[in-house]
Amino acid sequence: MKHKIILIYLASAAFLVTNPVATNNLHNPDLQQEVVDTDASFFGFGFETLFNNFVYDLIDVNAAVFKSVDTLKILTWVLPVYLGTRYADDMIHASFYDAALHQNINQMSSGAHKLANTGVTALTVALALFPLVPQIDLDLRRTSSLFGKGVLSLAAIRTFIKNSIRARSSCRPWNGNFSNKERALGGFPSGHMAFAGYMTSLFGLRHGPKWGMPLSIFSAFSFFASINCNRHYASQLVGGLGLGVIYGWGSYKILNSRYGEHATISFDLDRQNRPSFSVGYDF
Repeated sequence: MKHKIILIYLASAAFLVTNPVATNNLHNPDLQQEVVDTDASFFGFGFETLFNNFVYDLIDVNAAVFKSVDTLKILTWVLPVYLGTRYADDMIHASFYDAALHQNINQMSSGAHKLANTGVTALTVALALFPLVPQIDLDLRRTSSLFGKGVLSLAAIRTFIKNSIRARSSCRPWNGNFSNKERALGGFPSGHMAFAGYMTSLFGLRHGPKWGMPLSIFSAFSFFASINCNRHYASQLVGGLGLGVIYGWGSYKILNSRYGEHATISFDLDRQNRPSFSVGYDF
């Protein structure tokens, strides 16, 4: 129920902040024409304009994910890691769960677990609502506005996958706080890690290390905390992270096509058909 309320709130906010106006730049002659061209007012335009822009962004994000060959290239990186962690899931889980006693072991503090769990949700909501904050940089507004639409799409895809897969790969790990007779489904892919991967890849690529580094550190912390508290297997977290990165890269490509590149990344195969990539950033 909590997650449904959050998604409804995000959907409403994402609709209202479609193509937000750079109010702090309205008196800059170089930006006035751009502001007019983007129909970028929060409340100054009719429902039809807001709705059309909202739908346009949703379609663009999903087209960049499902119609791009880059998605397949990213999967060539994620799949081997997923299979490796899938093989090691039980061994990793045994470090934090005693099956004989049905007891969690080697646990971090409950506060750390709560920070990892609620922190991802809080950051996702905060970044999606950035366009409503006065004096935010125009480029950051653009990123945040598109991020809000991508979060809604990502949440829908994640929910569909979770409800569709009934295999062991979707079973959550045994946890001393719950039954040791029946396992819960819905573990694959990790939604929290999907959102963490999305925000880290998108904001890191678009706005550089000053965003990418702290978000990466927090995502790594959340990754470990989710394993440590027996919320997810490692492979389920890798699956969620990969899904988030795919959405992050797709959203980044859209922003590049509209407003110009900041970073350049290419995914490819070398002569021996091994995955390779190159990266550069314009400071």
